[in-house]
Amino acid sequence: MLLAGGAFGVALVVFAEAFSIAGRFAREHGDEVDADREMIALGASNIAVGLVRGFTVSGSASRSAAAVGAGGRTPMVSLIAAVLVLVTGAFLTPLFTDLPEAVLGAIVIVAVRGFLRVGELRRYARLDRPSLWVALTAVAGVLVLDLLPGLLLAVALSLALFVSAASKPRLAVLGRLPGTHRFGDTDEHPDAVTIPGVLVARPDGALFFGSVNRTRLGLLELIKSARPAPHAVVLDIGSSYHLGVPVLDTLDELRAELARDGIALHLAGVRARAGQDLARHPLAAGLGRGGLHPTVAEAVSAAAPS
Repeated sequence: MLLAGGAFGVALVVFAEAFSIAGRFAREHGDEVDADREMIALGASNIAVGLVRGFTVSGSASRSAAAVGAGGRTPMVSLIAAVLVLVTGAFLTPLFTDLPEAVLGAIVIVAVRGFLRVGELRRYARLDRPSLWVALTAVAGVLVLDLLPGLLLAVALSLALFVSAASKPRLAVLGRLPGTHRFGDTDEHPDAVTIPGVLVARPDGALFFGSVNRTRLGLLELIKSARPAPHAVVLDIGSSYHLGVPVLDTLDELRAELARDGIALHLAGVRARAGQDLARHPLAAGLGRGGLHPTVAEAVSAAAPS
């Protein structure tokens, strides 16, 4: 147990470094790296070296860059390098005994100098400020705190930014596209026709515990401003492949609020996995069979005044 924390940190750093290096060089040569296979290979390698009291196996940015710079293109590079390392360790060590460490440092710096791409930071600054802050946080964290804390700090910031963005989904009002049975965002399709008495809305993102209450409040605001006042609300949740208990509880609360005002709630686009989640929750009984629909068009047809 005393080693668990350190082992987890080593595993995280090993995988992050190896996968990022492999991914970058693979894309440069038109290949792709499977993250699952990479993790399995690293895990198997580290289990194997653990049985013979070896050290942690990982990718190396400097060695990979040096190999590519020398013209390496296939896995044979690793086999040749392994043989040369063994030969050097067995017979050529005296040649490198007096080599200054600064020379070794210079070799590494020259090999990895291509990784420092200031132009990419400028591009991120112009196009994607949140990602720029994540990159700068990783750089500063590694320089100030060490590799693992810096990496964890960048990961934590990435998660915080993701949750912040995902928790504020835009709520689109949908209307029927002329000459079709399809519905589109009225902001994107000015010719889309809204249905009198039926408010059709869609959150532009999956519902989860951080976004569902904002969606609920947004719907209530849309209902207040709708003219004429709707007698039914159709909520398209086709973007949500899974509905957790907090989401279902909040939707059930919304259904009860609307019912008190004489407004029926209809859910459209319920996916298979989300439907299974819904079937186990009291919301399914509250909506009834008439409140669930595979498409927005069918939901509107059921909700529209006869």
